[in-house]
Amino acid sequence: MAALNDSGLKSALREARATGKDVWRTDESGSHGSGSLRFRARPNGQGIFYYRYTRSDGKREPMKVGVYDPKGVKGVSLKQARTKFHGLARQHQDGKRDLRTHLEREAEERRLAAEAADRERAAAAEHATAKTLRALLNAYTNHLEAQGKPSARDTRNIIRHNVFDAWLTLPDKAARDVTVEDVTAILAKMIEPGAGRTASKLRSYFVAAYGLALRASSDPRIPSELHGFKLAGNPAAIVPAMAEFNPARDRNLNDPE
Repeated sequence: MAALNDSGLKSALREARATGKDVWRTDESGSHGSGSLRFRARPNGQGIFYYRYTRSDGKREPMKVGVYDPKGVKGVSLKQARTKFHGLARQHQDGKRDLRTHLEREAEERRLAAEAADRERAAAAEHATAKTLRALLNAYTNHLEAQGKPSARDTRNIIRHNVFDAWLTLPDKAARDVTVEDVTAILAKMIEPGAGRTASKLRSYFVAAYGLALRASSDPRIPSELHGFKLAGNPAAIVPAMAEFNPARDRNLNDPE
């Protein structure tokens, strides 16, 4: 058994074409027990490298390494085939006796990991483009202005001062991810220094804004700016109305407002 070379491989291909039969050649590289690199010359002019090894059950199994291309462009060169052979042989000698099964399992694990990574990237991209609390509250105040509501300016100022300016990251949180705890924290920060009446107003703005966005998918009268928030519920609706902060002549806005 001699070492393979390109001249010998081309000779085997000529012989296969001439005889109409497969011609096999075996490379002498590799140590005892590491398996062997074999070359199959086919009558159609194609040459294929195989790694032949012994499985755990004692049976010999060929594993395709690649199609022969002397330049290694459209296939694998002899040098590239030897590199792949030595890599497979090391795994076999390291105890991966059922090498094909091992490699198929590794490929499946890589596929599953890639799919999981794709899902994570898709979720991150969706979250990055999700409509935020800022977008929801701005859409709500725009809606009030479009309706000519006298309260629109006061509403916008209260939201800007107590939400957009007072909180660093919360305004840019996806509106669907805002929790009742988030709303409670915003209002508590206002009540503690004595702005309970304003906090009660802000709560009503939250309730109304979320209420409009929730109904948007089934109510064509609601502006398109309030569509697409994909809300599961209204986090502000659970917060008590805090009527003790509202003088008798005041009232909170209802959802349509």
